[in-house]
Amino acid sequence: VFVYNTGRSWESTRQVMRDLQHIPMMTPKAVIASVGTQVWWITEKKGDITASKDMEWERSLSEAGLWDRNLVNELVQPFIDKEWAHLRPAEEQNNWKLVMGVKAAHVDAIIYSVDSKLKAQGKKATLIASGHGEWNYLDIVCCGAGKLEALLHVRNKLKFTATQTVACGDSGNDILMLSGQERGIVVGNSQEGLLQWVRRQTDVSDDGSQRLVHTQARHARGIVEGLRKMSFLPSL
Repeated sequence: VFVYNTGRSWESTRQVMRDLQHIPMMTPKAVIASVGTQVWWITEKKGDITASKDMEWERSLSEAGLWDRNLVNELVQPFIDKEWAHLRPAEEQNNWKLVMGVKAAHVDAIIYSVDSKLKAQGKKATLIASGHGEWNYLDIVCCGAGKLEALLHVRNKLKFTATQTVACGDSGNDILMLSGQERGIVVGNSQEGLLQWVRRQTDVSDDGSQRLVHTQARHARGIVEGLRKMSFLPSL
């Protein structure tokens, strides 16, 4: 069973799938979108793909009671005014996530400020930095959401255990997803933020003997390399 777990919105993911439909690829059973704030179940019939939103997941986010989107908007505005940050386009935002472009030099300061001020008002969010270069991404998401939390929801729905599940990543926003009990693949083209995290882990190897595998190959070839080393695919 194949599932996308992406920072992209469902609309953006769907467009990528359409753009790449000339390449033979598995159709995902589900798409975890917008850094784990949305789950979409995918159905394919005669080449047509339809998606239905998982409203059980949506309800679970609203029940947490610690998310205040308006307060988050207020807390990030001073950094936008200083031109340390800017809001990403509207199609990348949703009720459970605010995403900004942030100057790399100010990422830590913004995270500390927003997190501490939310807690001071009895609210909570998960702040996830990713990207590289002068500008990074900063996702501020409902504390009940996230790539790992949504992964757990989906694999429980599909009745897969942790040892039957492999998460694959290349970005800083994959760190939490790779921090669970599931097996994990970190591909060769991974961003430095993720690689720094990998170097601090004790359960990572390049031969498949540990929970996490760091591959030499890049992109999809890295995933295939990792699956082979984990014996999910036959060796060449």
